[in-house]
Amino acid sequence: MLAWLLRHRSPLSSFGLVWFLILFLPISNLLVAGPSVYGERLLYAPMIGVAAALSAGTAALAKRVDRPILAWIPVAALILGHGISAALRGRDWASSDRLFASGLEVEPNSALIQSNAAIAAFRDRHDVAAAFEHASIALRLWSEYPQALVVLGMCLEKTGQIAEADRVMRQACEQSEGADAASDYARFLIRHGRRSEAMEVLERGRRNRPNSQSIRTLLLRLAPTARP
Repeated sequence: MLAWLLRHRSPLSSFGLVWFLILFLPISNLLVAGPSVYGERLLYAPMIGVAAALSAGTAALAKRVDRPILAWIPVAALILGHGISAALRGRDWASSDRLFASGLEVEPNSALIQSNAAIAAFRDRHDVAAAFEHASIALRLWSEYPQALVVLGMCLEKTGQIAEADRVMRQACEQSEGADAASDYARFLIRHGRRSEAMEVLERGRRNRPNSQSIRTLLLRLAPTARP
């Protein structure tokens, strides 16, 4: 409504508000539920419209007051506040471990977030117990989530439960057409001296993901004369 009212008085403000509305609605969760917990990245494009509208509105206000500088004080305060907020949020993005921990605070019932937390615990902190717990929670939320199955399998391997780890990682590989599950299972097989089985897994993975660099690298490691 505001954009419509401003279409003649301030075309730039009207355009900025329409820009924001068009780009914000698809990511707002008002029309459809969005898939991302880390939604701040989705606001970059919509906020261009807000910046245009705010700039045009403030410039118009500055022409109407005796001391134009006063009209820009709220804008400066807003910019400062957003700068501080961005700096604080940037600390979460400093490492995957901190980022996934912040996601847990927002949405602990997300299989993706729990699985990411499991990966961070296993890879970054080498905390097998925490990784196992997060992977188990992820699988309670989504029983066939390949990424969580892979982490759970690696945790089982670390604790000496090789047969169970094999079963879980094989399940992840069979349920996923992605390259990561195939590569991880192949590495598991290689670590346990089952190179021929690893080759079979990688060949199947290459058929599903012919451009996967990780699969190519492992194939060349197993058979240097193999066609990449």
